[in-house]
Amino acid sequence: MYKIALFSSFNFHLECVGFICELFTNNIYLENTYEIDVYYNEDPFNNLEHYKEIYSNLKNLNNINQLFNKLNEYNLIIKLSSNDGYFIHNNIISILHRIDLTDNINNYITLSPLVTKESIKEKLNYIFPLYSPNTTINYKNIITYIGYFDNSHYDDDLKEFIINSPNYHFNFIYNQLINPFKNHNNVSVYCGLNTKELIEKTKESKFILIRKLPHQSKELFTGSLGIAISLKKPIILQKYFSEIYDLNAITFEKNYCEIVSLINNFPDSIYQKLLIEQNIIFNKINNYNKLKIKNLLDNI
Repeated sequence: MYKIALFSSFNFHLECVGFICELFTNNIYLENTYEIDVYYNEDPFNNLEHYKEIYSNLKNLNNINQLFNKLNEYNLIIKLSSNDGYFIHNNIISILHRIDLTDNINNYITLSPLVTKESIKEKLNYIFPLYSPNTTINYKNIITYIGYFDNSHYDDDLKEFIINSPNYHFNFIYNQLINPFKNHNNVSVYCGLNTKELIEKTKESKFILIRKLPHQSKELFTGSLGIAISLKKPIILQKYFSEIYDLNAITFEKNYCEIVSLINNFPDSIYQKLLIEQNIIFNKINNYNKLKIKNLLDNI
């Protein structure tokens, strides 16, 4: 039995637990059986409850203060945030969310090929964070946005995109207490959903709308991409990011409004092909990820 400990003293990035569990589930490249324990302080969005329902290899959820007494029980320790200074050790793998948040000693998992730096290139291991929730082919004419949002993101392009897509309802799911959409009858805002609620809202969506430049940082991975690919949902994505991540998507160069006509006249036959393609993409990425973690383990 190969035992892995994940830890975070922060109250965020626990969404990473899902893709780590997936890496060690039904991995044909690994010979051992893996058990995963999590050490944490707080789980405000109930990520761990959601993942525990999916993954039998996710065993014990512990208070982080118990970690020091159990270090010798684990073959591998993964830090969910590389800048978490609670515990530093040479044999830890850190998840590097932003290039300026390195701890300078570890091997890293990066969630985006944009998170890179030549001086530590040999330590960086890109793994797209997907997991395997129960998926459904049921959907409504809903376009869902997930993630950080502030009033500056409500620009003229987004406003016109919503106005000119009257056949769709838009869900905006974020944690900021703002609502710039009060004049739109086809918009619902959800603030502070837990993970299971968020996933259920996403499952009923037809498309996932991904944040665009300049509102989306090139230095950070947007978790909405991981959710969309995990749920095998077609995405509306700026071409720049589609090419970076090598993802099939409904793409635009600069503005959402470039695809208004396409979205509003989208044949169901084409949409069904998109669903098939999303499944192919999921399997391709999942296989790459599992081989990547095998190679990483072989070299630490």
